Amino acid sequence: MTVQQTPLRAPGVVRWPVKEALRRKLLGALDASFLFKPTASSDGGGGSAIPDSVVSRPADNSQSGSSTADYGVVISSSEEWPEIGAEISSNTPSSVQNAKLRRISDGVILEEKDISSLAPGDTFRFTNLSENIQPNTDYHVSIQDPDSAQIGEYDSPSFPYTSSDGVLEITSSGYWDGASVVYQDAVDAISRVGDIGSA
Repeated sequence: MTVQQTPLRAPGVVRWPVKEALRRKLLGALDASFLFKPTASSDGGGGSAIPDSVVSRPADNSQSGSSTADYGVVISSSEEWPEIGAEISSNTPSSVQNAKLRRISDGVILEEKDISSLAPGDTFRFTNLSENIQPNTDYHVSIQDPDSAQIGEYDSPSFPYTSSDGVLEITSSGYWDGASVVYQDAVDAISRVGDIGSA
């Protein structure tokens, strides 16, 4: 008796249906992992972008008397800043040693920097603030020489000075007396503030 042999067939490839919505969701999740995320180089590490604002005042035309006090400008911003820079005014001597950023309401110093290597017209930047500069809050940006120094100033100010985008203002100027700013009828020591300078 002859037995009819039925040839074996290779099993077909099993294709599991994947719904289009699920496929899109998976691909979307993969794509999202490559999106730009802010880093310290783009936002100062504080989670906030640095506003592209600079405020300036007229150049020095005088000097104040010698003093060991912290002389500078009062600033206010409509936006938050994780770091900020400033420029030493042209008539301020190179003997200045320190720069400070202080919140005026309670006198807390957010950062103090050694600027003893800098000269008039040089810029510096506060990059290690204990907390971000907050909107609508007054801060004193100042420089100081513990051995006493004359401070450059413009003696006919017209406050406020406002950045071109309206974000940042120099609202007044003066020196810190240990408890508050003693306001001057001049603008002292700092000629520009904002997104300038380096660490």
